[in-house]
Amino acid sequence: MPAQEPSRATKVTFSRTRASRSVSQGSRRRNRRRRVGFIARVAVLAVIGGLLPALSLALARPASAAASCPSGGCSVTVDARDLTSGSPLARFSYIVNVDNTKL
Repeated sequence: MPAQEPSRATKVTFSRTRASRSVSQGSRRRNRRRRVGFIARVAVLAVIGGLLPALSLALARPASAAASCPSGGCSVTVDARDLTSGSPLARFSYIVNVDNTKL
C-alpha cells in the first residue's frame, strides 16, 4: 500500500483589495443610478416648469367686450407715456375696432 500523504488543509484567504474594490464598484453603480435619477427628476421638473406659462395662457379666459354699457356710454381711459422718459404724451391715437378684434 502506498504511503498516504498527510492531509493538507486548504487555506482560504480573501484579499481585502478585491473585496473593497467590488464593494466600491457596487457603491459607484448605486451612486451613478441615484445621480441619473436625480438628474432625470430635475429635467422633468424643468420641462413642466417651462410649460406652465403656456398652460396658464391656454386655460385663461379670453377677454371679451362688455355685455352692456352704462347710460353715459362705454369709455376707455388710456394713460399714454413715452417709453424712455416716462413723461405723458401730448398726442396719442388709440384705435378700437367695432367688434373688439385685433387689426
